This record gives sequence, C-alpha cells and structure tokens, in this order.
Amino acid sequence: MKWLRRDAFILPIYFGLATDAKKLKKELNRMKVPDSVKIGVNAGYGATTSFLTNGEGDTCAIVCIFDYSKKDYNQIAALLVHEAVHIWQETKKIMGEESPSKEFEAYTIQSISQKLFYEFAAQTKTGIKK
Repeated sequence: MKWLRRDAFILPIYFGLATDAKKLKKELNRMKVPDSVKIGVNAGYGATTSFLTNGEGDTCAIVCIFDYSKKDYNQIAALLVHEAVHIWQETKKIMGEESPSKEFEAYTIQSISQKLFYEFAAQTKTGIKK
C-alpha cells in the first residue's frame, strides 16, 4: 500500500523560493528567462514575489527572500505568509474565482505558507530561528 498526497486541489500555478541570488540567476538561465525580466527582492522590501510564464504557458511565482540573517522568526514567518497571500491572489485570478469560501482560502494560504516555510528551512539549513 502507498499513501497518497492529501492535497485537496492542485494549484494552477508553480511556485518556488529563492534565498540566494546566484542560485536564482542559475535557475532563471535554465528557464531561459531574459535578463530584461527583473526578478529578485525589490529595494526596501524584505521579500518579493514575481510572476512569469514558462515555455509551456504555465504561470510561475518566484518568492525571493535574500537578506534574512538579521531577521527573527516572526519577521521571516510574516514575510513568507505575506508572499503566500500574493500567490493565493494570483491563483484566484487564474481560476476566475471571485469569492471562495473563507475556509478554502484559509487552508490554501496555510498550505502555501507551510511549503514556503519548509523550503526556507531546507535551503538555509538552519530553519527559521526563534
């Protein structure tokens, strides 16, 4: 027997997290994203989500959080949840969903946030420090 994923629905958007500008550049080159497309953390912001369309026509969201070493647990968590909401907003737009149920919205934002938290911990090798 094999247990299957519990996701209730598949997001119509791919999303990833970048914590290192050099690794992001390498991935953007792999995706053949032109240098004219600016993706990264905008000046004055702790994190940024950028949206683009890949070669197959899929919407992709790239969450960037580079300068996190001086941020505490609460700041990083808040930034990642904030960016998760932007992914959810784009998801609703793609789906043509104007008024999803409150629980559907909350569970989806929770799921996106949790994935971002786990990926942050994996990439930084230290997790989110308390």
